[in-house]
Amino acid sequence: EPIVNDIKTFFFSKDGESVYIGTGRGGLFRYDRNSGQTVQCAPDCPQKRISDIIPYKDNRMWITMNDGIYLYNPSRDRFTEVTGNSLLNSLPAGLIDEGDGHFRVAQFDTGLYGFSLSTNGDGIPEISECRICIEKTGIVSFKEYDGLTIIAMADGLYSYDGEALRKMTDRLSSEYVRSFEKDAAGHIWAGTDFGLDGRLRARCAALR
Repeated sequence: EPIVNDIKTFFFSKDGESVYIGTGRGGLFRYDRNSGQTVQCAPDCPQKRISDIIPYKDNRMWITMNDGIYLYNPSRDRFTEVTGNSLLNSLPAGLIDEGDGHFRVAQFDTGLYGFSLSTNGDGIPEISECRICIEKTGIVSFKEYDGLTIIAMADGLYSYDGEALRKMTDRLSSEYVRSFEKDAAGHIWAGTDFGLDGRLRARCAALR
């Protein structure tokens, strides 16, 4: 059984029976909660750094790897690379599916992009249009809460309302924000290089 370490992200399958685990060096793994066994997904494919796993229809998943965006089909145990724009093929830091074929992706080296996907004649997803939303380096991860995008960066935690990028606070244990979550009360908690910082601002709505 493979040894799984350097975990970057994980995702529960729709039926709750499997946990898909994205790692920093070993690629994608699936943990079976019934049998307790772990297997490597698509072991014949080059194993790369995975930064995000996003659910898609028919139990498929969008996977962001260090060299681009892929669609993973568990029933076939196969990755299909999204093609069409070289800007999105370098260090993607996360992906949001906005529905109806529209997506946003963060790139550590260049910024935040919005793009649309279509399917070519061979059934391969490809990018049909791409636009820059935020031109800034150092994006580590991002999430959307109630229409507001929260972005973890190498120099702090920011909010983005579709027009302006605003720094949320200057009082963090470290400027390098690795991850963050919103609690039940609407407070943002940030994990930095030096610790866990809680209740950074009152509510997401207050940031607008």
